[in-house]
Amino acid sequence: RLGRLVHNQGHAQGLKPTQWEMLRYLAQANRFSRTPSSVTLYMNMTKGTVSQSLSTLQRKGLVNKHVDPADRRAVSLSLSPAAIQLLENDPLKHLDMSIGAASPTLQAELETTLRQTLLVCLKAQGGRPFGLCAQCVHFRKDARNGHPHFCSLLSQPLSQDDSQHICAEQVPA
Repeated sequence: RLGRLVHNQGHAQGLKPTQWEMLRYLAQANRFSRTPSSVTLYMNMTKGTVSQSLSTLQRKGLVNKHVDPADRRAVSLSLSPAAIQLLENDPLKHLDMSIGAASPTLQAELETTLRQTLLVCLKAQGGRPFGLCAQCVHFRKDARNGHPHFCSLLSQPLSQDDSQHICAEQVPA
């Protein structure tokens, strides 16, 4: 029933639940994980379904697609200012505020329970955890001059902002 309440609020703003989840994902993903293939992995959906949903979000002016000039096959995604503004009224914010009003002990118990439930479901369906970059075995804190951090898997420098976003390649430390 809780899910239905959130979905109804989302529909009232003109988006389907899948579209909301894609916007939330793109808002949380690091720059390496804002690709159609990463969205497909995160959403655990077919490429065709994700492609159609992303095209709809693009037509609505909420998602921008960028083709890499060096590799025309590579596409990255970004949220438009309209999407960022729309996420300010995300139906899940009401749920988040309700949880925030609970005691710290209850919040911690709920987080642990939901995280464990998610991991069990992901494992059963062959999904990936998509955890924070800073909590990954490949994350190197204060590793390079000029950049605060480094990803040893991708051999890429990471900003502080990168480290606080989720990554498709994340392996829990």
